[in-house]
Amino acid sequence: MEKSTIWKFFDECLDDYTLLVPSVAVGNVSQLACDLLISSLSMVKIGSVYTTAQIPVIGYDPYNLKSENLSTSCEIYKSDTKKICILQIRSPLIYKYAKQFLEEVIETFNKKNIKDVIILTSSYAHEKKHILTSSFRRRFCIASIQNMP
Repeated sequence: MEKSTIWKFFDECLDDYTLLVPSVAVGNVSQLACDLLISSLSMVKIGSVYTTAQIPVIGYDPYNLKSENLSTSCEIYKSDTKKICILQIRSPLIYKYAKQFLEEVIETFNKKNIKDVIILTSSYAHEKKHILTSSFRRRFCIASIQNMP
């Protein structure tokens, strides 16, 4: 299977980092949570991703309005002090190409020796009852970034 994604890393070292991946879901909650982390931790952009699996988006740097750099639909940020890395996804995946893209995400970050992966998502309140009565379980974690290793 031919790769449909171009990964451009400016910094290669991600050994033992935790990767956060937002899903495009209700209210963009997970993307906004990642934006908050990137901004409040002054995370550094370490890569850009171009993939046919996403609707292309380009705009101003959302974290530095005085910057002359542009922001795209998929970028990678890291915090050395917290040992976290974020694959910030700003547009939905195209269903036809999503599986291949996600396989490439796994392959790419496995090669980078990522320790853990956390996928962030959100749902409608009325779905909670359905989830609680099914075999699927969701886990709620509230943790302070200051307490992360």
